[in-house]
Amino acid sequence: MDVRRFSDFATLSEILADHVAERLKSAIGSRGLGTLVVPGGTTPAAFFDVLCARELPWEKVTITLTDERWVSVESERSNEYLVRGHLLKKHAAGACFVPLKTQAATVEDGEREAEARVAAIARPFDVIIAGMGDDGHTFSWIPGAKGLRESLDEGGPLVRAIAPPPSSHLDARITLTLRAACEARWIALIARGESKWRAYEAAIPGRDVESMPVRALFGQSRAPVAFYWSED
Repeated sequence: MDVRRFSDFATLSEILADHVAERLKSAIGSRGLGTLVVPGGTTPAAFFDVLCARELPWEKVTITLTDERWVSVESERSNEYLVRGHLLKKHAAGACFVPLKTQAATVEDGEREAEARVAAIARPFDVIIAGMGDDGHTFSWIPGAKGLRESLDEGGPLVRAIAPPPSSHLDARITLTLRAACEARWIALIARGESKWRAYEAAIPGRDVESMPVRALFGQSRAPVAFYWSED
């Protein structure tokens, strides 16, 4: 795996933004369009503030999410809310955004429509940006969650409903699956801080993907993965 270490997140963001912009420009030049998949969270938000200032034909870029909480898109917990506030602005305001949250009352009821939305996006995705938790989760592949095993099935659907363990008090979610992640030309996993580096080191030698689901990304061989980490 391609591992990039930085002393500060500002430098990481500038360099990763250049790499993402180059890949999107190349895709647009060769196929007339580019696709970008992004996560939520405070770490990606700081990166989005940098990426949105890169000049490229954003009107030819389609953006969707790695995962989404089944909450109102006006909620600050919503990944769509975060992306609209930090990425879909400046030069990137013209990009086409495909949300995962539907009008369905429950995530299970919205699963079919979310699947259809993702299926309509050109694949392979050119770039997937993913985050990682201290527990080794990525996307919404949460240890102990109902739907995790199905999400990690490379032969399954593109999206799955996820019900986190009740003890976690987390929102129900919709997530792209490992199958969808593998349909990417390049995946960049971003993390910052010592606890995330320890999680990365713990994930690398292990094989139990359900205890640390990020191992599913590291263990697949279809999509190249780069790990971008900063100390701060």
